[in-house]
Amino acid sequence: MEKNVIARAMPYNADAENALLGSLLIDGVVADELIPDIREEDFYLKANRLVFVAMRSLMEEGTAIDTVSLTDRLEIDGKLEDCLLYTSDAAD
Repeated sequence: MEKNVIARAMPYNADAENALLGSLLIDGVVADELIPDIREEDFYLKANRLVFVAMRSLMEEGTAIDTVSLTDRLEIDGKLEDCLLYTSDAAD
């Protein structure tokens, strides 16, 4: 007997993800305390995962996380355009 399967998107809150990333961006103390406990997989949206990975990389190398360093890192890694092409269902 074949079961009917209903495909549903995983629940997520884009505003919460964005707020967390914004907090990390504007407060270095918060970033230092929280980044080690956050995983890339904690973000549903691809753009947010890419931004977080770049933030973590900056922190690990001792570079201050700000809009300039973050943008530069994303551009160097070839990920900036992926972050700018944000769509609410970009969970790839």
